[in-house]
Amino acid sequence: MYRNGVCMQICLPETYIVLDTETTGYDVYKDEIIEIAAIRVQNNEIIDKFNTLVKPYRKVPKKITEITGITTNMVENAPNIKEVLPNFINFVDNCPIIAHNANFDLFFICRDAKIYGNNFQPEYIDSLELAKGLVHSYNHQLEVLAEYYELPAQEHRALSDCHLLFECLKRMCIIKPKKYDKDIDTSKVKLHVSTTIINETINTNTNAPLFNKKCVITGEFQKISRVELMQKIVENGGICQGNISSKTNLVIAGENAGPSKLQKVKEMNIEIISEDEFFKLINNPV
Repeated sequence: MYRNGVCMQICLPETYIVLDTETTGYDVYKDEIIEIAAIRVQNNEIIDKFNTLVKPYRKVPKKITEITGITTNMVENAPNIKEVLPNFINFVDNCPIIAHNANFDLFFICRDAKIYGNNFQPEYIDSLELAKGLVHSYNHQLEVLAEYYELPAQEHRALSDCHLLFECLKRMCIIKPKKYDKDIDTSKVKLHVSTTIINETINTNTNAPLFNKKCVITGEFQKISRVELMQKIVENGGICQGNISSKTNLVIAGENAGPSKLQKVKEMNIEIISEDEFFKLINNPV
């Protein structure tokens, strides 16, 4: 490839992962992954692939179905993100990841990994930023790049986009990967995770520490993930609530819980305990 009369040498890593995701929307604090696809490339050849639909908590919005073709019925029996992540991370196997607008895809994946207690910080290359420096075009979306390189159009699905990006990458010069080490504030994440990954068989022992108490968790926790904390609430007889209401009996507050929210809880005369106090209450120190 030539740019300004100078030949740009194609310099792909020997082995790398091309990644794409489909989500319920574009808000990284409340939307969810509904499909993950990745292909493993070695010596400029595709040698393996990973592709799965993911069951979200919410229904797939109509506008997303119009774009991707993915419907709520299609993801109904798909694994949830907690089940998918270990397999995906194992597939990546510390290889650098290349994605178009990588910060978007990796925020969703690394956010969920952090929620479920996995510190996933892959090396990555953002092909969107790369394209901006190499391709003279009115914009640098993947579809536009494909048109620029005269590649055939494909359906807008994660695996198809991975293959399309791979074809574009072979026509571009690749820079050294950098590590995805963004600080993800999970206290801002508004995901409903309990319905698909919590075993909701409540401890019916009336002597259980949280028997029949309606509990809400808020903030960020250091000793345990939010999902594991909800599981312990259920195991100790409690009932997890998504939002604080007049029926709430107990709020477990982690770091960065939000002063205004806690003030509202106090005004409602609802008991507030810290993470440490929670483990003392259930007599199960971590």
